[in-house]
Amino acid sequence: MSEETARKTMRELAAKIRKANREYYERDAPIMSDAEYDALWRQLRALEDSHPHLAAANSPTKKIGGKAAPRFAPFRHPSPMRSLANAFSEGEAGEFFRRMNQFGARDFCAEWKLDGIALNVVYENGELKNAATRGDGLTGEDVTANAKTVANLPQTLANAPPLLEVRGEVILTLADFSALNEKQRERGGKVFANPRNAAAGGLRQLNAKITAQRPLRFFAHGAGAGADKLPAKTHSEILDWLEANGFAVAAPRARANNAEELFAFFRKAESARAEMPFCADGVAYKVDDIALQKKIGYVSRAPRFALAHKFSAEEAATKTLAIELQVGRTGALTPVARLAPVTVGGVVVANATLHNIEIVREKDVRAGDYVTVRRAGDVIPEVVAVIKERRDSSAQEWNPPAQCPGCGSQIVRRGKWLLCENKQCEMRLRASLQHFVSRNAMDIDGVGGGLLEKLFARKLAQKPSDLFRLTKKDLLSLPLMAETSSANVLAAVEKSKTATLARFLFALGVPSVGQSMAASLAAFFGSLQNLRDAPPGAALFVRDVGAETAAALREYFSDKENRAEIDRLLAVGIHWEDPAPPRPRPLEEFLSAAAGLKKALPFLPDLACEPPLKGLGKSGEEKLAAAFPNLRALSQASEQSLAAALDGKTAAARSVRAFFTHPEYARLVEFFLAIGREWGAKENAQTLPLAGKTFVLTGTLAAMSRAEAKNAIEKAGGKVTSAVSPKTDFVIAGENPGSKLQKAKTLGVTVLQEPAFLQKLN
Repeated sequence: MSEETARKTMRELAAKIRKANREYYERDAPIMSDAEYDALWRQLRALEDSHPHLAAANSPTKKIGGKAAPRFAPFRHPSPMRSLANAFSEGEAGEFFRRMNQFGARDFCAEWKLDGIALNVVYENGELKNAATRGDGLTGEDVTANAKTVANLPQTLANAPPLLEVRGEVILTLADFSALNEKQRERGGKVFANPRNAAAGGLRQLNAKITAQRPLRFFAHGAGAGADKLPAKTHSEILDWLEANGFAVAAPRARANNAEELFAFFRKAESARAEMPFCADGVAYKVDDIALQKKIGYVSRAPRFALAHKFSAEEAATKTLAIELQVGRTGALTPVARLAPVTVGGVVVANATLHNIEIVREKDVRAGDYVTVRRAGDVIPEVVAVIKERRDSSAQEWNPPAQCPGCGSQIVRRGKWLLCENKQCEMRLRASLQHFVSRNAMDIDGVGGGLLEKLFARKLAQKPSDLFRLTKKDLLSLPLMAETSSANVLAAVEKSKTATLARFLFALGVPSVGQSMAASLAAFFGSLQNLRDAPPGAALFVRDVGAETAAALREYFSDKENRAEIDRLLAVGIHWEDPAPPRPRPLEEFLSAAAGLKKALPFLPDLACEPPLKGLGKSGEEKLAAAFPNLRALSQASEQSLAAALDGKTAAARSVRAFFTHPEYARLVEFFLAIGREWGAKENAQTLPLAGKTFVLTGTLAAMSRAEAKNAIEKAGGKVTSAVSPKTDFVIAGENPGSKLQKAKTLGVTVLQEPAFLQKLN
């Protein structure tokens, strides 16, 4: 490459990197994936190494982050906040260890590198004095008021030096991020592309009250000024001190004296990242001895004694070739981006979901656009964002067709959803069969898409119950089917007849009922018959069931063909043991759900008292729960006794009495009592079934996601940690468990398979 070409290329690369830095650090709106950014940075650095006389003094390879935004007061860090140099292979990381060995380094530590927003927290005489973003490494944005709303960030420290900087990352867990985006969608607000953006945007709010509404968490990864005054000679001991003084520190972490042991930690971390509750983009290696760290020193933007070994990219950029509609089992039409194939997280991706028409409009995805695609674990690839800087005039706005691509029926729009209402649409029927046999539903091994297509084409299986009437003769009539394969299919079909109520409900494909919801419905109603016969609105008393799901259940079980298909499935021998009777719930929970019945008006008869329990409020619910032992006693209470419990509020008492005497509501109460569903005294945390127990999750669960399992455990009084230790009470093992299972066996920790785990929850 000529010097003129090199100079021009370096200028172009530097401009792109500076723009990316501004968008990422100053506006929390990245315009490219981490992999793209790293590739540009490395290309520029390689050119600067080969043409050092052309390297600009203000090159972005010599700078950190971005400028502090003018809307925040600047804060000068007591000591510089540097970033880490990156390695993308074991070969590159190996070079780092060889260099460190030349300095005499033998002991190293390795820890998760979380993907959040860097924060420097300054304590003076043990009091949180200031908190600031990284900024350019020397001066950041003063976000002290916002940082003080981060729930797990210690406000005071005991036995701390007069001045201490604690460095770490502010993050949102994946579960909190998902819940935040769901709330944003409900409110019509901004939906965040990833947890890092949401955390950064939350921390950099001008109004600390808004920051407080986001469940931000701080994870410490080191100390700056004042670190030499801590009772620690190694970085590992600093992390131990921080953890002992109330800071969250990412776990697990490792210490080793050779590269191979550290690489083994990296490999385990990379394979386990889909199981972790937070986003991480790699592992940080550091020389452990602090005195040696000082000797090794720093380059302009990074410490020489530390390195970030990055995971393979879970995001990548590619071109959208087309946007098409995919017909699901419920008739919902999902926009899907057909992509130029790209490798993401080690898997070749050619399609990515766009969820619904509003997402297409919100992200402004067009055929011909370059987009960022994300894939994490077993999640279906999705389009994260459009790279609008690469858009050209050929990219046209997408408009959905008027007819269903499966059957030609007119497409109906309901809110953000496009629907095909033809229940005999071939694409709907095929999708229903595919869902019914899937692993998390009836799990009929060996009956996949190819075989189902052949069965459907020959009209041997048009609906799920047809699968249980297949004969060997039917299967042998299909191309490429032999005696052994036919026998295996029939054996798998027979085996699937022994199920659980939760699996069966999920397999039916009721709209809005996923794995976790199916498990909740099974536990609440106790039997399929109870669910089928439930009065209108009963499902709204199940935790996390909203009006949309309740309406879908009502419509599904009112449909004659659906009921007939259920009867056919039961007639062929599908069976299960009904779940154990559920524990009583707090009476306040019943009253809160009853007050929310107004959302059910679209599918309930006209209500005599609207809204139900008007004027009661949270304090009224608590007073009634304290005054009455259970639902039956409350439902039979007189207006006078209700008023007495409510401190003389006769209007609220009259509303409560009207609720329990209204025919539809009285029918609900009697139904619940008849099936043994009870609400009573408030749960004491110590009496919850999992109180005081510590759990670790590994592998893929069938009934719920890992985030949902964690939430269920915590609601039942338990605690979920990421690492197995002698203090762990139970390891929950799903399919394809990782190394945590072996560690549990080594330590003698009790391992629960999913059915036993669900039994404990119930």
